[in-house]
Amino acid sequence: MRNRTTVASFLFLSLLIIIGSATGETRIVDDNEGRWVDFNTIQDAIDNANQSDTIRIYQGIYHEHVVLNKTLDLIGNGTQDSGIFATSDVGLTITAANCNISSMNVQHQMYFSGHSNVAIVNTTDVTMDDCYFNNGYELVTIDSSTNVLISNSTLSQGMYGIKADAMTYSAVLGSDFLTTYGIEMYASEHNAIFGCSFDGEFHAIMDYDGDSNTVTNNSFFSVSGIYLMSRECILTDNTFDSGGITIDGDGHVFWKYHTIINNTLDGSPITYWVDIDNASVPVDSSQVILAGCRNVTVTGLDIDSAWTGISLGYTGDCTVIGNTLINSGGIGIYSFYGYGDVIVDNTISGYGKGILGFYSHLVEIRENYITSASVGIHLSTTYKVAVESNDIVSNIHGMTLERMETYVNINGYTSITGNEIVDNGHGIAVDNLYSNTISGNTIANNTFKGVYLTNGSWLNKVTNNTFIKNGVNGYDDGLNNSWHRDGIGNNWSNYKGKDTNNDGIGDEPYSIPGNASALDEFPITTRMKGGAPKEEGYGEYLLVMTVVTVLVIVVVLIMLVLMRRKK
Repeated sequence: MRNRTTVASFLFLSLLIIIGSATGETRIVDDNEGRWVDFNTIQDAIDNANQSDTIRIYQGIYHEHVVLNKTLDLIGNGTQDSGIFATSDVGLTITAANCNISSMNVQHQMYFSGHSNVAIVNTTDVTMDDCYFNNGYELVTIDSSTNVLISNSTLSQGMYGIKADAMTYSAVLGSDFLTTYGIEMYASEHNAIFGCSFDGEFHAIMDYDGDSNTVTNNSFFSVSGIYLMSRECILTDNTFDSGGITIDGDGHVFWKYHTIINNTLDGSPITYWVDIDNASVPVDSSQVILAGCRNVTVTGLDIDSAWTGISLGYTGDCTVIGNTLINSGGIGIYSFYGYGDVIVDNTISGYGKGILGFYSHLVEIRENYITSASVGIHLSTTYKVAVESNDIVSNIHGMTLERMETYVNINGYTSITGNEIVDNGHGIAVDNLYSNTISGNTIANNTFKGVYLTNGSWLNKVTNNTFIKNGVNGYDDGLNNSWHRDGIGNNWSNYKGKDTNNDGIGDEPYSIPGNASALDEFPITTRMKGGAPKEEGYGEYLLVMTVVTVLVIVVVLIMLVLMRRKK
């Protein structure tokens, strides 16, 4: 239900006073003829109006692209079955200053990128109150405009409710957003979103590269909540049914200088700590964001509706241990420029990325159980990360490692050891990274490739792993990667070679598919710590031999009994 608040109106009364209202003549628009009708189209009325006139629009369907290029009041009839029905890319374009639009319905008949119901462009002091914007791709676009006020309005059935670029000192009050994305802002500053309701499929508010924006006293029912990659913002007294708050951005200023207080997710507090040392996060936290913290422990939390469950931004020596995180998208645990953090013994299910590491160093990821994610663990441009003894099961992809092109000096040096990587798409994929070690893992029943080294990867070491019935056990498009070390290779379920001297190493090399024409020179054929079972068919062979042995014993026993009876 629309949230109309006297508090919101009071807070922005000054804005309304500045904008003011038109005081000229009133002109009537109706799509039916009549003695009292001045014009049959809205555009004709605007073209013939004087500055500060009022144009009243009676019930009707106006198939027009209306351009408001004069200081006017446009007043609709307040019904949703009449108004402007756009016939071009934009239904209503506003380029004039000091315009007031109220009780208007603007709909679009096309649902393509770049199409807008209303476009406010390079202007100032525009108010839109009690309006209805429906059925379009971008219901309202605001470009390089100041002092825009949208209040008590409904925005529904659109991809974006409001999409703003370089919007300043503007406000959205008491409005309902029933769109896929609610409000998206780029490079926008000193704006306020107050007393609104958001119910959509993805992010309700996205703030990119902005500054000093305020989001307060809103209700969020969208699964993704707020995505904040902006500076010095104020987020207070918001309630989230799901989603919560995600912080991102390359630089301390994006993480550490916000005011984020009194927000709740599913009835429990969202914890945002900055520069806290030697503490433990409250166990009733519904979501955790640590920025610049040292030696903080996050343990015993059940997080089941946060888009990003636990975020570690520019942290050091923090520990995330023994938590349960469940969601239908987003990020379970996010490490951004972390140093020495430990992520251990967590259960993570249903996220887009179970654990995501960006630019983090010397982080340990151990003994976690990750399932039903798009990617179990994704590491991008990280350095000396240890991924050890995790169960990464039934994800779209198990692990992906990559290096951003702008960080040419990051080598990787990630160590992936002792993990169970089973029933995923790709097991482990390494892209554009070198000097990583993949050793002692069980990599089984992954649909595509067990280990995939792309053409940008080199000097990686893949040794002593168990490969069992993956779509393709190993694949190498890189350069100078090694599939054996110190006379030990990997155990391959589809290895067909012999081991004539019974030393546990195959007589013939195992050929790795891919453009690198790589070989495992020392394929393992015996059971060993970190190794694989015998070649395929070994289990059936053991069963047959066991049955034969039992039969022989039975026959011998029967013969002995018969011989005793003859005596």
